[in-house]
Amino acid sequence: MKYYLIKNNDTLSGVPIFLDAVLSEQFDKKDPMPPMRYDWRRKTSEGRKAPFPDELYLVAKNKLLKSDYISDFGGFIVSKEMLKIIEASRVKPFDKVKLNTLGWKGKKITDKEYYFIDYLFNNRLENINYQKSLFAWDISELKYSKKTKEQLKEIEYSAFIKGFKEIFLDDTKFDVFQLRNSKISGHLICNENFKQEVIKNNLYGMEFIELPNLGDLFESSYNYGQIEWNRTS
Repeated sequence: MKYYLIKNNDTLSGVPIFLDAVLSEQFDKKDPMPPMRYDWRRKTSEGRKAPFPDELYLVAKNKLLKSDYISDFGGFIVSKEMLKIIEASRVKPFDKVKLNTLGWKGKKITDKEYYFIDYLFNNRLENINYQKSLFAWDISELKYSKKTKEQLKEIEYSAFIKGFKEIFLDDTKFDVFQLRNSKISGHLICNENFKQEVIKNNLYGMEFIELPNLGDLFESSYNYGQIEWNRTS
């Protein structure tokens, strides 16, 4: 089965390279971008400390938002249209909250209706085939932990991997999902059916990287520190 990593296409207008924004429970002109010290942001392996409120404010310094998909805040900001496709797909449960999107001066910066969606840890998939995949071990972290890579269990790999060049996934019944491994969890993964639904509905601001090859997505991770590839080819 074909799988794709969904990436923000930040070469397009209205798709931020960096989203300079906060999620807030209210909009205050005197303090439009407060610290995000909320219990609903605190997650453990068991769940969320507090549920999402009915609505949140996405307050951004970006002048324009047009993308139907933005990865940020440990989850994903998606348009109403993108959310509709996700909810019609085979998908693990996720939390969602409607967003009121404003510029930091209180002005309108988008015509999109956005939602924030967030998968709890137990609803993320752990279907990376590490034996087939190509990734770089962080030798400094291994030395610091006084562990060898042979001693590690797969559930521990995330802390000691600097980045992937190739990711192979074991097949799953889900059309779109988030992976547990924190090095790659900042992107949704989808199959061909989901990709075609996005294209058919003319959604904006995404590109699909066909797995296993990830191109230069993690290239900066390999430019410093001591690494060792898990396999030679």
